[in-house]
Amino acid sequence: MPLCPACGAPLDAGALRFCSQCGAPLPGGGTAPALTALVACAANAGRQRGAEPDEDSVLTCLSEAVFEDRPQALACCILADGMGGLADGQVASRLVIRTLLGALLPPLLPEWAAGRTPAPAQAVEAIRRAVALAGAAVRERNAGAAAEMGSTVVLALLVGSDLFTAAVGDSRVYLLAAAGRLTRLHRDDSLVESLVEAGTLTREQVYSDPRRNVLTRSLGMAVDAPEPVAVRYLGLAPGDRLLLCSDGLWEMLRDERIAAILGAAASPGVACRELVAAADAAGGEDNISAAVLFALAAPT
Repeated sequence: MPLCPACGAPLDAGALRFCSQCGAPLPGGGTAPALTALVACAANAGRQRGAEPDEDSVLTCLSEAVFEDRPQALACCILADGMGGLADGQVASRLVIRTLLGALLPPLLPEWAAGRTPAPAQAVEAIRRAVALAGAAVRERNAGAAAEMGSTVVLALLVGSDLFTAAVGDSRVYLLAAAGRLTRLHRDDSLVESLVEAGTLTREQVYSDPRRNVLTRSLGMAVDAPEPVAVRYLGLAPGDRLLLCSDGLWEMLRDERIAAILGAAASPGVACRELVAAADAAGGEDNISAAVLFALAAPT
C-alpha cells in the first residue's frame, strides 16, 4: 500500500491529489478535477428541547463562475452550536456565524474573482484568523453583558476542488467519499474524546457517558487555546459528500446510519431533512442541525 511522503499514513485507494490524513499534495496527483457543488442546510429544535430557544445556527452559501471555459465553485458552510442558557446560546451561535462570514470571505474573494484559486496557505490563514475573531467577539460580548456564553463551530470552505475544514468543540465534519467510506475529519474537543484517546472509554460508551457534553475548547472561553485551530486541507472528487452537524445529530445516529442516509439522498436538501428527522425520531435530546455539500463533476 502506498504511503504519504509527508506523514507516512497509508493512502486511500481513491486518493487523487492530497493525503486524507495530513492534506499534503501527492506526487503525480494530476490536474484538479473541475467541480461544481450543491449545498443545503436544515435544523430542528429537537422533540425534547422544543420549548426552549434553538441554540444552533447554520449557514450555507454557494457562488459559481466560469473562467476561460473552466467552471469554478466557491462554497462555504458554517454551523455553530451555542451554549449559555436562556437565549445566550442562540446569541453566541449567531454571533459566531456573522463574524466568521464577515472575516473569512473578503480576503479570498479578490483572487477567486480574478480566476485564480487562492493559495492553500492564504486560505488556511484566513480561516484561522476568522475563527480567532469569532472567539474574540464572543468573549467581548460576555464581558459587556456579564454573560458566560460560548459556541462550537465547524466550517467547510470549497474553492474549486480544494476543501478546507476547521472545527472547535464537539460539532462534527464528515466526508463520505464517492467510494462509500465515511470519515470524521476532526477530533472532538471534549472530555470523552480525550478519554477515548487515553483508552479509558470506548467509542460506543461516548454516546451514553454523562460527561459527553463537557468541552475542552469552545469559542468564548475566558482564555482562548494557545494553538491556532487545526485546518484540514484536501482535494474533493466528483461524488464526494460532506456533512457538518451538531452533537444533537451525531449523538442520536451512529456513523453507519449517517453514511446510509447521506449516501442514498438524491440532493443535499433531502440529505439534511432526512438526517435531522432521523435524529429527532431517535430521541431528539438536543437541538439538531446539519449542512450538506455534494461535489459534482462540472459540465464540459
